[in-house]
Amino acid sequence: MNNTGKMADLLKHLMRERNGAVVESMERGGLHYPLSYGVSLPTVWKIAREYAPDHDFALYLYRQQVRELMLSAYVIADPTRVTAEELEFWAAGIVNRELAENFAFSLLSRTQQVYRALDCWGHGACGELLAYAALMALVKAFDRKADVPSRSSVAEYVRYGHESESTLLHHAAEMLEIRMESIDE
Repeated sequence: MNNTGKMADLLKHLMRERNGAVVESMERGGLHYPLSYGVSLPTVWKIAREYAPDHDFALYLYRQQVRELMLSAYVIADPTRVTAEELEFWAAGIVNRELAENFAFSLLSRTQQVYRALDCWGHGACGELLAYAALMALVKAFDRKADVPSRSSVAEYVRYGHESESTLLHHAAEMLEIRMESIDE
């Protein structure tokens, strides 16, 4: 089955779970999407796992500008195939906190590109949402007890977050600081 057929099949499953009240609530909360069906995150993840891994399909879905398809793409993508060059593609689609967090937890934290995103931010070359995603991916790496950068590097990222004017980056820096302290115990 080609990507269009797989997307139609995925949408059929997602449409069974749509919830207009959730869409209204997201809109009131400031989460705006060109198109959203209001499917809960756990349901999106569960349905998307049935299609994973399929990196080319994930890239196709991410281009569709539909909330549930973009969230599914993070789950369906093959983390071993995410390249440094591709990071810009994924980052361009992150337009709000929900997408940033899901990108961080479902995909970026499972790639080696988290360090490229952190370096990009450390050099002031990427935007707030990618920086937030990178910090949250690092938080997730601590949660998984995955390979994390040196304590001094992490401390530097925490400092950058605290020095930022962004409340998102302050939040991520606090979360990272808590994870770092828990390892010291």
